[in-house]
Amino acid sequence: MLRKLTATRLGGLALFILFALSSLDASSLLGRAKLYPTGGTMPGPVAVGDLNGDGRPDLLMVDPCAWSGYEYCTGSGVGVVLSTGKGKLKYSSMYSTGGTWATSLAVGDVNGDGRLDVVVANFENVGVLLGNGDGTFQEATPTPSRWQTLMVTASST
Repeated sequence: MLRKLTATRLGGLALFILFALSSLDASSLLGRAKLYPTGGTMPGPVAVGDLNGDGRPDLLMVDPCAWSGYEYCTGSGVGVVLSTGKGKLKYSSMYSTGGTWATSLAVGDVNGDGRLDVVVANFENVGVLLGNGDGTFQEATPTPSRWQTLMVTASST
């Protein structure tokens, strides 16, 4: 059964979390929405993973224009929202993706150290943020791409 539905609000600073109720009655399927700050300006796609090893699902969201100048975007970011237990979340940090206009992200252990890492599709490259295992990440390592990267995925196989 669906326990949580996650959505971001474009152009806002909030992450909506809708908690599913146990009833299948369509009029009461979802509970009240909860808003959580994301630390960015245009939160977009969301990924889920246990980033700090506490056994709880944490959230990451890509922000295509986390840092901006007067009239232009100067860099994309990945916002980290950690679970504190009992359905509560807390904004942690915003990390640079190493590029601009990010469109997607994926979570997985890309270097085999047992800690979750983040891969981000930026307009001009693919950024990799290696996880420290405590909910924080190292500086992004951008890998140039020949064409605009639109989507990234991660797999354990």
